Amino acid sequence: MNKRFLMVLLAAFVSAPTSAANDTAAAPAVQNTRQASGSLVIERPYSAIQTVTIRRLLADGDEFTRQTVTRLYRDSAGRTRRDTLDGDGELDHSVITGADGATIFLDHKNELISGGGAGRQAPALDREAGQAPASPAGRARAAAVEQLGQRDIEGVTATGRITRHPAGRDGEDIEVTSEVWYAEELKLALYRKHSDPRFGESTIELSELDRSEPDPALFEAPEDYKLLTSHFRRN
Repeated sequence: MNKRFLMVLLAAFVSAPTSAANDTAAAPAVQNTRQASGSLVIERPYSAIQTVTIRRLLADGDEFTRQTVTRLYRDSAGRTRRDTLDGDGELDHSVITGADGATIFLDHKNELISGGGAGRQAPALDREAGQAPASPAGRARAAAVEQLGQRDIEGVTATGRITRHPAGRDGEDIEVTSEVWYAEELKLALYRKHSDPRFGESTIELSELDRSEPDPALFEAPEDYKLLTSHFRRN
């Protein structure tokens, strides 16, 4: 099996739905991007560009920045598609999730198709506002939630809130903040920001929001791609 395609499949499975309690402080914004398991949003189609930016402070004082760009689609039936682009802006791989939760993985570089399990539901950023991850170090201490009101994002009204988590160990004064702006009209979070003084900052932002119906062909596997049959068996 192609090593690169194995990495694509691994990345797709790692980004499957997780509960807020399982999010870690190291990369909470990335891990908290999946729609809650089993949910289905219908009659709210859209397409958008999702930009994930991770900034980390290194031990030598330098700053490490990584940015990932993904195209997101959802049709009126609740089907979703995520197109991840490579460093040159070219289509690398896609994850298509049907209304029944069945998932298809597309490796565009090698023109391969692999079927996933049921129950995964893309796209990113669809978890309800306010379900911010709790930092393991600060879980025993109460978090403070502040309502930020409403503002227009990409032509849609979004409601914001910020949650502050005391995260330091004994004698440490560390505060981790999680900010989210959620559009109830679309059942979609349009912006997330997670800041942790120990690890850096992560943001997830949607842009170029288009509320028209996506092309139905986007939710079908290309006919000329080769079907990859897994040799792994479940016990």
